[in-house]
Amino acid sequence: MPENNEEVILPLSRRQLFAWLTALGAETAQAQPPVQVKPIPGLRPNQPPRINLIPQSLSLVRPDDLVVMQVQWSGLTRRGAELVAGGSGATLTILLPGQHVQEEALPETSSGVQLKPRPLKARLAEKTRLVFAIPAGTSITYTTEGILSACARYSLVVPTKHGAQPNPSETEIIFPTDLSLTPEGTVGFDLETKPVEREGWVELWRMRLERRGPLKIGQPNSLTVRAIWEPLWGSSGFIQGEPFAPMMQGDRKDLVASMASGPATEVGELTLSALGAWANLRYDNPSPSAKVASWRHRTAMGRDFYVRIVKNGFLYPFGHRAVLVAVSERRFLSEPGTNGSVAYLVKRQFIVVKELEKSTSSRSFPFTKVRLLRQQSPLLDKNLEQGIWPLVGGKNFLWAVEAEDHRGQVSSFESPLAFIPVGYSGPLPTSDSRLSRAFSGQTIALAPSGTPGDTSFATESIQFSSTGSGDAFVPALSKASLRVPALESLTGKAQSITVSYHPKYLASGFASNPTEAFLALATPVGLDLPLSMSGGIVAPDFDFTALSRKLGPVAGAAILEGSFKPTQYFTDVTILGGIKLADILGEGVLGDAPQLLTKSAGEALDKTHRLHWETSKFTTKPLVPGVLEFKGKGATLSLDVVSSVSGAVSGKPQTLSVSFKNFSLSLMSVLDIHFDTLAFMSEGGKKPDVIADVEVKFQGVLSFINALEPYIPKSGFSDPPSLDVSTSGITAGYTLDLPPISFGVFNLLNLSLGASLTLPFFGDPMRVRFAFCERHRPFTLAVGIFGGGGFLALEATTKGLESLEGALEFGGMLAINLGVAAGAVSVMAGLYFKIEKDKVTFSGYLRANGTLKILGIITISAEIYLGLEYQSSGVMAGEARVSVEIEFAFFSKTVRFTFRKEFSGGKGAEWFPEGEQEYASLEDSGASQRGNASIPLKATLTQNDWSTYWSAFA
Repeated sequence: MPENNEEVILPLSRRQLFAWLTALGAETAQAQPPVQVKPIPGLRPNQPPRINLIPQSLSLVRPDDLVVMQVQWSGLTRRGAELVAGGSGATLTILLPGQHVQEEALPETSSGVQLKPRPLKARLAEKTRLVFAIPAGTSITYTTEGILSACARYSLVVPTKHGAQPNPSETEIIFPTDLSLTPEGTVGFDLETKPVEREGWVELWRMRLERRGPLKIGQPNSLTVRAIWEPLWGSSGFIQGEPFAPMMQGDRKDLVASMASGPATEVGELTLSALGAWANLRYDNPSPSAKVASWRHRTAMGRDFYVRIVKNGFLYPFGHRAVLVAVSERRFLSEPGTNGSVAYLVKRQFIVVKELEKSTSSRSFPFTKVRLLRQQSPLLDKNLEQGIWPLVGGKNFLWAVEAEDHRGQVSSFESPLAFIPVGYSGPLPTSDSRLSRAFSGQTIALAPSGTPGDTSFATESIQFSSTGSGDAFVPALSKASLRVPALESLTGKAQSITVSYHPKYLASGFASNPTEAFLALATPVGLDLPLSMSGGIVAPDFDFTALSRKLGPVAGAAILEGSFKPTQYFTDVTILGGIKLADILGEGVLGDAPQLLTKSAGEALDKTHRLHWETSKFTTKPLVPGVLEFKGKGATLSLDVVSSVSGAVSGKPQTLSVSFKNFSLSLMSVLDIHFDTLAFMSEGGKKPDVIADVEVKFQGVLSFINALEPYIPKSGFSDPPSLDVSTSGITAGYTLDLPPISFGVFNLLNLSLGASLTLPFFGDPMRVRFAFCERHRPFTLAVGIFGGGGFLALEATTKGLESLEGALEFGGMLAINLGVAAGAVSVMAGLYFKIEKDKVTFSGYLRANGTLKILGIITISAEIYLGLEYQSSGVMAGEARVSVEIEFAFFSKTVRFTFRKEFSGGKGAEWFPEGEQEYASLEDSGASQRGNASIPLKATLTQNDWSTYWSAFA
């Protein structure tokens, strides 16, 4: 006999095969009268069977009606021509040849039956063992008829332990191949002890299972058997190379599991013979937790002609209850390459949905209901007994699905669904690419909404998954790709955002969830609002990490716990181009956090997106010690960006306003700039407006300028005469001419005031400039015979003082005429200074001119100039010029004396460090004809002269 897994090719007919096996290896018992062996067609004539008597075991063959069995006994003693049971526990065991042949089936798919040439694979079942209980004192005639009579008279010994292979002293009916069945109750077999001949034909010997004895209370009237064992029961192994057959190993294991505590199989017929079994079995299990819901098996002479197995399962990932139906039928089909027909076994598989609509309340899933629009799948390509993805035509079969979200909105999509059988213990395909489904921008409410639209987003795709294991899984959302119109509209960037459910929402929903966060962003999304959108006042730069039903996109871990910490939220946000917002904000509460919300307006597709933030939690704090101090007590800052979207058209910011009120900047303790209001407003495509109500206070050495405060307009920036909007920023300013001012003997003329405010768009700090007159247009001061002029300009940013520039010039003039002599004299002096970031420039001069005419003949003119200049490089330069000219009649003589000195960082009395350049020159009109003559400086001023001069300065 072949081994359990050995395949046998059957070139003969089944009747010829079993006749050949019978004649070749039969062992007959000594019988009265002896058994007559008739020739069997196809074998050598007059070949007698072998007779081999073995104690307690014999092979019994009756060729007339093909009785073929091996007989064993226990507890029986042979006494002559009888077997006698001396006590209780005696048994008579017969072993029948394999009752079933597992045959390869041809798969039937959506494209038809896949024919293949013979021979097909087949495998014979192991022997069936029938154990009969023999009462004590019973005598069995030791003949063929006597042994068969005992089999017909006595009941079977049936196993009672499920999930274990029956032991040799128990009945084991192996049907179909590799499945052990045991009858239930008191049962036996109805059989003929002598050959039955009808009209010259001898019937095939067979034995039919039947019930014995009276029925017990609660015992079913019908005959039942139960599957209790499968060779690989309890292991995860599989028969390698098992052919595609009506019943596979997984089916057999599931039948054993289903019958462990469920109903047994009803037997319409179970007849055994030497040429195989006739069977008509019916199994139904109404429990949805049973692995096998239904089994129909009809066999004739060991060969199947109809097998139907229905297995319970679920469609992954949504969890709809479904069954996998496998139907095998014998059909007459044309054999490839011949003109004949062959009775092939043809197997088809399909899925039937038992639960078209699946409801769920899981927070990990965005839909409350999922409906399948098709009850049954087409014929599948391959075997699904282990729960894999069904294929149709070589491709994943796509089910039409409608899903209803938390707002009752229905989304339609197609998705492959894996069949997961009940009791599945393998890993669920949570990361399979087939679980990612496109939603093409359909709006889905991913959580229950508080206000319409606050949890709804245009969804590009969803990656489905599950929680739980095996067939106890619950559908879940692994990740989703969304469009957040508010962010797109405000930033002008079209982008898909990958999200998953937030752990706080999964744990408790919106309870114990202060911000009502429900989605976590896989990658933080920065709201890098360009400075051009906010007029350069504030540059929001938030890294959003979650989506909240209450606040919209939120940033920072603290806010998710119900507290708002500006120092964490606004880590990189700057204000006025140079001040970190986190440095000047105080502690806040949850309501102080920025909110980005979406509201429907009118039509369902018309939406308004609003980013709103307002806070008054400011501190007074030195930002750059000794340079810049922010005074924010009582300050308020508000930011509103509103964008409207109509239909599917991408929105742009329609209205933007930023307002910063009641704050001051103190620069180097000499300038205090107080802003009553600093605002930027832009609406639609209109030109933006800048409002700056600024009050300037000069302190310290510049406090004298405060006298001009009544003439400085506070609203100069509210409606400025000049407004320049460019790609780099906004500059608003004014220039104001003042009328002459007189006080006492002083007269100020040609006065003007100018101011400008620049808000850059690209991160540079805000810049403020004030000017009292200009360098090219100084004021004029007149006091009697004295006069002068000057200007003062100041430029500062939020990082400190940029430049301070000014000049002052003054002097007088006097003329006299005594008749004999007339003369005039003028003296002018001036100062100029410019202080920049890292450079200081200072210069001053004194110029004196005098003319004297005597009798109109002699004229003496003299000019004296002294100048001094200092730069922050450490270089000071001084220059002195003296020019004397004498004219007498036709004679003229001019003498010029020039002196220039440059030196770096003097050290007390050391006035002539090595390498310094010092020179003096003396020239007259004649000498200029002959060239210049240089005179050493030491010949002009001695060291004592310089010491005396230097010591005069305290």
